Amino acid sequence: MVVSPQRRIMERRRKRAWQLHQRGWRACDIAQALSVSRAAVSTWLSAARAAGEDALAARPRTGAPPKLSARHRLMLSALLRDAPSAYGYEHSTWRVTDAQHVIKRLFGVEYTPQHVGRLIRAAQRSAETLPPMLRVELDDLLRMNNINVVRRRVQRRATQRKTPTER
Repeated sequence: MVVSPQRRIMERRRKRAWQLHQRGWRACDIAQALSVSRAAVSTWLSAARAAGEDALAARPRTGAPPKLSARHRLMLSALLRDAPSAYGYEHSTWRVTDAQHVIKRLFGVEYTPQHVGRLIRAAQRSAETLPPMLRVELDDLLRMNNINVVRRRVQRRATQRKTPTER
């Protein structure tokens, strides 16, 4: 599992607190220097004393795996950056209910209105571009074509373009 950059930053802060403690700093001074609460510093120091410095390491989040694959999230993000009018909706911005309907129809996944709102905002902030192959898949999903047929068609084209020495 991958640890987010924010969790890495927090790990460095915890380890810095441990280093300062080993130099003789008091917990209240460490808390002030790192702009955290004294209770947080106390918790970190207790963990480090009990299990060593490894107890301060960043760990990946636990919980249920995402409902959408990474490629589907990328496709959804590209779709939500487009105007809803491009997909037959009358509004100039995505409404949560419309986005919920599109997600359910294309990917077979149901999200709460709150989560769909987060997905819309994240898509609007995102600057990732959609690779051409995923654009073809998304367009075919929108037309409700069988995506496996499309993948085979694209893969055949890719192998036909290769020279005999590359095959």
